Amino acid sequence: MVNRNLLRQFDLPEGEMQHELDEAFGEGALDWLPVKFDAALAVWVFQHCLDPAADIERVKSALAPGAPLFAVNSQFRLVPTTAPGDWSDDGVDVFALLDARLARTSSELLSPNFVPAHIAAQSVWGVWRRS
Repeated sequence: MVNRNLLRQFDLPEGEMQHELDEAFGEGALDWLPVKFDAALAVWVFQHCLDPAADIERVKSALAPGAPLFAVNSQFRLVPTTAPGDWSDDGVDVFALLDARLARTSSELLSPNFVPAHIAAQSVWGVWRRS
């Protein structure tokens, strides 16, 4: 799902940004790699992707079987608004997308001792594995 407000902010026609991303990193783009990675780390990445499901698939395709993805992420995708420094939850559940593609082996909420309470309340760090 492409966020129209995000595209308007960058003055791009709907579909153009996704087309450019697909051209550069399309489905199966990492399949040509002669090696698979033993692990991956994503810290507050998927929540800002235009198409987090496709990007999770790209990471999955680059992982060796059984390899872990260590991730810290907000549960829902956050997109920029017109207010400087403001982000809005658009309802895309990033954890559900991760769980549908990889096996969650552990996770827990972030501690408000390390991040602001409003971020800790909706963010998790966890490990997902490629089956």
